[in-house]
Amino acid sequence: MSRSLVFALALGLFAPLAHAQDGDGRLATLDPELTAGDETFAEDAGDEDQDYEDEEAYDDEDYGDEDVEYCGGGDMSVVDEVWDEMEYGDAGRAYENLVAALRGGEVEDWERGRALSILAELQLRRGEPGRALVNFERAERIDPGITEASRVAIATALYLRGERVQAQREAQVAHDELCSDEYAVAGCYTANLILARIAPAADARVAASDAAASLRGDYPDLESAFDAADAQVRGS
Repeated sequence: MSRSLVFALALGLFAPLAHAQDGDGRLATLDPELTAGDETFAEDAGDEDQDYEDEEAYDDEDYGDEDVEYCGGGDMSVVDEVWDEMEYGDAGRAYENLVAALRGGEVEDWERGRALSILAELQLRRGEPGRALVNFERAERIDPGITEASRVAIATALYLRGERVQAQREAQVAHDELCSDEYAVAGCYTANLILARIAPAADARVAASDAAASLRGDYPDLESAFDAADAQVRGS
């Protein structure tokens, strides 16, 4: 199996669907104590709507066969570099680099929501679900919709914080959306792990447990991703 396909399958694990919401559509209300000692990356990114009316329209004929990979002119942003390090290198180094970039003002305003969402993913991997939830909420406030790729991660953080009702709701929606996607197997697996623990009905818990076991058998190439999910949901 190619590296790109394995990555696409595993993408659902850590960057995987939408944000945890309460009744009025916002992220779940968080305990203010969660912010104690937290790095302060929530400074206002600006309430003004960015105006792109003067931006030149992209035209295939103008660029021909030229590869245009990044809107910044071809160079990777610091957030792109952190994301690459998180997925393909050392997550610990990615965390340190992102914290330094945020503190040093190296993250552009237009990428700040994404940066905070990645920070939350890294904090969850570090065993800091409370801080992860805080930064998922900050990311969503700055850039509405940016956490839509992180529903499984948010469900995991909520579960580890003991917010079982919200965690079950997020995990169920993630299950319904991811388990029909052949490229989101690891995310489906993680959703099933959570549902096997906290689904309200016993038969639903058994079904989720059986589904997770079946995925392990069907996708041996994703064993490491499954093992990481097991450890994360256990909180270890």
